[in-house]
Formats: sequence, structure tokens, C-alpha cells
Amino acid sequence: MSKPTINYYLDQWTDEVIPCAPTLKAWAAWLDKPDPDWSDRELAATPGDEYDGMTLEVLGDVRAEWQDGEFVAVEPVPDGTSLFFMRHSEGGVGWDATQSAETIKDAADGLEEYDGPLWFACVRAGPSIRLRFDRTPEGPALTVIATIQ
Repeated sequence: MSKPTINYYLDQWTDEVIPCAPTLKAWAAWLDKPDPDWSDRELAATPGDEYDGMTLEVLGDVRAEWQDGEFVAVEPVPDGTSLFFMRHSEGGVGWDATQSAETIKDAADGLEEYDGPLWFACVRAGPSIRLRFDRTPEGPALTVIATIQ
């Protein structure tokens, strides 16, 4: 199994779609420039600005197949998985936030046998976090300054 990936989300701009990749570097680059297409982003961030966020740790993916009237994992689910997000395709990096739940059965709700096989990201919900925006000689940076349990 590969090393888990941590995805970062800023509460203010996270819904079913986010404006950039879910990395600290991508968020910092996005905050560094105005983006009037997004609510509350008419101006670039100012060094020292703080944001609330959360993390999701992607532990791996599993394939699910139709068995006995529902989709079930046909591969081992990584320990610690608390959420399943349906992938757009095998090996995909994005997922469908509307097809997510604490179980594969619930995440696949409304889908039928002909929709499969399916792939799900196995995710552990992380803590809430507080982040700070800065500009450094290397470029814009977003740093986790507090973890809120």
C-alpha cells in the first residue's frame, strides 16, 4: 500500500468543488491572487491572514462489485477508514462528493449493478485545523498553526 496522502480543505471555500488542488502549496498559490469568481476572494490574501480548515487522509482505494443486491469491497479496506468517496475512474485522483458516506453501501446509494464495478477512496477524517498565509522568499505559503481536536 502506498503512503497515505493528506488533502487540505479551507472551510470558507470548500463545498462539492474546490478552486485548486487540496494541497497547502496549491491553496497558498490560489490565496496569493484575487479570484473574483469565488465568494469573498476579490482581494489577494494578506500575510498573517488565518483560515479554518480540515484534513482528509486518503489511505488507499478499493474496488467494489455488485454482490447480493449491493456494492461491496472486493479488496481489503485499509485500517482506519472512516469515509468512502466514489472515484470518477479506476486510478483517478478526484472523487464524487455526492457519492460519499461512512460505508460503501451508503456511498453507492442509488447506483445499480450496471453502474459497476466502482472504485472508492478509503479516507480517514482528520482534525479541524487553523492555517496562516504568508509570503516567503520561496513564494506564498500556507502553514498549519493549530490542530483542533
